[in-house]
Amino acid sequence: MNYYNNGIDCPYRGICDNFLKDGSCSSMCVEFHEINGLFKEAEIPLRYSQPFLLYPSPQDLDNYKYLNEIKKNIYTCVCNGDNYFITSQLRLNGKTSWGIKLLQNYLHSLIGLSGEKKRGLYISVEDYLASTKSSFDQQQDKIIIQNLKNLQNKIDTFSLVIWDDIGERKLTEWERNILKQHIKKRLSNGLSNIFIGSSYNEDLILKIGEDLKFYIQDNSNMIILKDKRGDYYDRSTSN
Repeated sequence: MNYYNNGIDCPYRGICDNFLKDGSCSSMCVEFHEINGLFKEAEIPLRYSQPFLLYPSPQDLDNYKYLNEIKKNIYTCVCNGDNYFITSQLRLNGKTSWGIKLLQNYLHSLIGLSGEKKRGLYISVEDYLASTKSSFDQQQDKIIIQNLKNLQNKIDTFSLVIWDDIGERKLTEWERNILKQHIKKRLSNGLSNIFIGSSYNEDLILKIGEDLKFYIQDNSNMIILKDKRGDYYDRSTSN
């Protein structure tokens, strides 16, 4: 699978001369193969394959400035093992989009550094828990089991993981233990995380438990978004 449509939509196209007369990328283009491979391995949803703009509301201007500074320095932040928790009880304010933007920038920063074996990963927490549950009913399907093992290895070893929609509902004890095992291991190994959710403080404790709340919220720099994205009100305001 090519995230960049055989190079036609490659984000480096405007500054790259390494393409053929028919407009397709040269098969020898290192940048195209690297970024396509990084995005595929990161399991970023295809609708987020391209860079995109986010517009702040006046209430979130400072938050957007802070997130933009993280974006600019994301490689260093990940090397430092920094953790962030982007949260808001409101919808449509760019929580997931900001997580994706940070991951995109991190992956772009890895171009030419393949020898360092740094990688990023996007996880929908609900999808991951559902896949883990269903694997118990499909023990005979070796492909499904191997794919799940590969994903679990990525979660435990990749230098940056985006945890989307964490704490959206009350977890079972089994689900809590699954997530806690991964997150504790990552924190212990100094690996960077960006948690995204709509609950925090007491509400987060009610949904995922006090111990998991400690690992997620208390070990992260927390950004609480206060309003919907600005493009829902005024397209003229940009970050």
